[in-house]
Amino acid sequence: SAASDVYKRQPLQSLPAPVKAAIAKDFPEYALRSAKQITARGTVKYRIDCRSESAAVRKLELYYSPDGRLLSKKIDD
Repeated sequence: SAASDVYKRQPLQSLPAPVKAAIAKDFPEYALRSAKQITARGTVKYRIDCRSESAAVRKLELYYSPDGRLLSKKIDD
């Protein structure tokens, strides 16, 4: 159940390199704001909150596996 998910603050500088590289490649116009490490049913994933640097500020919520695979994303205009 979701209740057993463990959320842990993740310093941006210690995000796995594949995750940082994937974000830089896939979402170059976004700046990383904060990250969390989520452990759900023994599986680790990362939630990264980003903001666009363009005039129209958009927030982006990204979920990545430790090896840099994008699992899901949510955009808030």
